[in-house]
Amino acid sequence: MFRISPSRELRPDKLFPSAHFNLTPNFLYRNAMNIKPVKTSADYKNALKEIDSLMRAETDTPDGEKLDVLVTLVNAWERKHFPVDLSDTVDTI
Repeated sequence: MFRISPSRELRPDKLFPSAHFNLTPNFLYRNAMNIKPVKTSADYKNALKEIDSLMRAETDTPDGEKLDVLVTLVNAWERKHFPVDLSDTVDTI
């Protein structure tokens, strides 16, 4: 069984490298995602511009996560405002 001595303090900065565990208020402010809901066509156009600028973002980075959220929002907007009629193939022919 794994036991921790009461005299030893488990500190996240000791368990993880400091580069991966910097949750100071300044760090959180600088790396916060400023994402707004896509409610208008202007919001939609702005989100598309932001997506375009983030297309080369690496996965599991702040920019990559922001890209994922923006793509999800734009996808929802497009499904609502640009519905695709999925008629039967036989009917289409």
